Amino acid sequence: MEIKRLLGALLGLVLLAAVIAISIFSTQELSEIKAEAVQPTPTPTYGEQGLPYGMQLDTAPYLIEDGYAFFKDRIVPLYKRNNETLLTYADTTARFLASLPQNVRSYIMLIPTRAAFEESLSAYTDDENAAINDIGALMPAGVTCVNLIKTLAAHKSEYIYFRTDDSWTAQAARYAALAYANKAGLELPQLDEYYYYNILESHKGILYEINGHEIPPKLYDYVAFYTPIYGKNLQTVTLRHAAGQYETHDSPAVALSRRSKNIFIAPYFSHSILHGDKNNGKTVVIFGSSEAKLFAPWLTPVYENVILISAARYQDGVEGFRKLFEDYNVTDFIFMQSITSPNDSPGSKADKLILNPDNTSIPQQGGDTQ
Repeated sequence: MEIKRLLGALLGLVLLAAVIAISIFSTQELSEIKAEAVQPTPTPTYGEQGLPYGMQLDTAPYLIEDGYAFFKDRIVPLYKRNNETLLTYADTTARFLASLPQNVRSYIMLIPTRAAFEESLSAYTDDENAAINDIGALMPAGVTCVNLIKTLAAHKSEYIYFRTDDSWTAQAARYAALAYANKAGLELPQLDEYYYYNILESHKGILYEINGHEIPPKLYDYVAFYTPIYGKNLQTVTLRHAAGQYETHDSPAVALSRRSKNIFIAPYFSHSILHGDKNNGKTVVIFGSSEAKLFAPWLTPVYENVILISAARYQDGVEGFRKLFEDYNVTDFIFMQSITSPNDSPGSKADKLILNPDNTSIPQQGGDTQ
């Protein structure tokens, strides 16, 4: 009996110790939860259109001068249409697209500038929508013009253009990719299938200072980018190694190590073959200005290869261009340049890549401009 009483007493002590331990743990855990609950929410670094959190976008320019609109938080180039250069540009582009293999679906995407979506600048800038449609209407029959004006206008309050640079952002490029996918009958992944990053260090673009008017450093931009959770994010890129020297190597298509807008593809590249995630044998070729390198990675989930050609720096000439169609099953071709390109380069930088230069006839016109 004495042993039973001792065992009972010991069991009681064990149970009492357990109850006390649980009580102490629960009290401590509750205290930690309460402590967490009262912690203030960190203030975001950035808010509206990449401005410091809590700051609103300036609504009116303080100066219009030399083709620019100057705001306190941005400098916006004004679009001016030149009919002569526009027609020259359209003619060269039409001949270029008409020379592509007939089994390739062709698209033209002319990128509007920020000025097209600034209501306070409507009296100072020409009609970009009309310019895009007019060029599209001069394309060969069968070429689809993807007009991005309505697409981007629906998101103009978002951070779709840098304020200190003459470029759109990756967010705008995604909206453009969705518009293209809709025309091409493709379905892009949802954003929850991507990792999202933004660089908290500021991005100072080429428009941070014009004619002595400077955007203060506290109002510089930032760069946001996305990488696929399950995708390869891999490219074989040919880029400038030294003056007149180019080399080819593998690297991530989107990589933080390159910084600034060069996170996308690379600086000073000739062309890149982005390895897609869809094993469908299909390849899209994008012939583009610098904005195209923010666009191209969005298409890797729906193609086996996405080939991006720099309109400004392509090194392989017409024979290298022709060989792309021989080596890859090119099903789609996208001509992508800024709507300012007719003024900057009326020949559209495609005149030396026309695959049948001896054919001087004007191609049948009537591109799809819907």
